[in-house]
Amino acid sequence: MSTKAKELHSEEYANIWLHEDTHTLEMEWLDYVSSYRFKPTLDLALELAVQHNARYWLANRLEMRELGELDRKWLTDTWLPKFLGYNFKKMAVVEPAHGLHRVFEDQVLHNTNGKPVEIKCFQKRSEALEWIEEDFNL
Repeated sequence: MSTKAKELHSEEYANIWLHEDTHTLEMEWLDYVSSYRFKPTLDLALELAVQHNARYWLANRLEMRELGELDRKWLTDTWLPKFLGYNFKKMAVVEPAHGLHRVFEDQVLHNTNGKPVEIKCFQKRSEALEWIEEDFNL
């Protein structure tokens, strides 16, 4: 179902696209990102998602190095509550199979405060997109 995504923002450490057909914002992290860049880039992605009326979020972290403890805390304590304040239906997270990312994602999955957003982790981008597209193949 997915058509070519529209590029909304690009840096050497991250790309942000919009899949207009599925109202999905896709964020791809490309390598190590410092706190200095991580926080404003994630905030920008959320602003773009809201501006473009996205209801689905795909976070591709396959190439991203592990976040530091302070960034993980900021993500769960500051950014996630902002994300949950909008009407997103699903968040698909594509991540490496190794355990360090899994522990962090488990923390995020259990920190939604009962908000009706489904969050699921995948090891392949194609599987994450298929999961989102299930809502459009009724």
